[in-house]
Amino acid sequence: CFFFFQAEDGIRDAQESRGLGDVYKRQVYEELFQTRNFKNAFKWGIWAGLIHGKLISMIKGKEPWNLRNNVIDCSKTKPQNQFQKKEYPKHDGVLTFDLLDNLIKTGVYHDHDQPSHLKIKKGLENMPEISYKKFGAPEERFCPAKVYEYIVNDQGEPKLQINAQNCIHCKTCSIKTTSEFIDWNVPEGGGGPKYSGM
Repeated sequence: CFFFFQAEDGIRDAQESRGLGDVYKRQVYEELFQTRNFKNAFKWGIWAGLIHGKLISMIKGKEPWNLRNNVIDCSKTKPQNQFQKKEYPKHDGVLTFDLLDNLIKTGVYHDHDQPSHLKIKKGLENMPEISYKKFGAPEERFCPAKVYEYIVNDQGEPKLQINAQNCIHCKTCSIKTTSEFIDWNVPEGGGGPKYSGM
């Protein structure tokens, strides 16, 4: 977060030195203001969202209302007993690949002896067990780098294993885990993904 604000300040200083500060702010504000209601209209369904999206694009954000999203994302996760378990075919190596095979392409690197930048928040230590039993451990599936893995012991009790060295810093876990139980911090030493092909 600190580095983001430093970079933002640097960009702002460079633009203001060239006389672009106010122009840039005005353009960004106008674009964001015009699309402020786009996504939240989809809470009423796909067709309502599309119709609303077309309407606001035609009037360029001059609608006299603001749609708010007052519900945190993790509260929208439904219990696993409301769904059928899905069995996926084995990865064929041509069209479908294992997550860990694709992880190499990100160039992710964290020092092996650095402290984990992913921790369970204080007071929420029981959430991984609730996530596993009630929601079917969605963090095992939504994480694109297989950071979260449940190991079931001999007594049949799940234990969350966090493989922080695999983390590609998408931060989905800090938003989508049950009660947002993951505390995501910036890793030390600049560790993380190195996307060279972008």
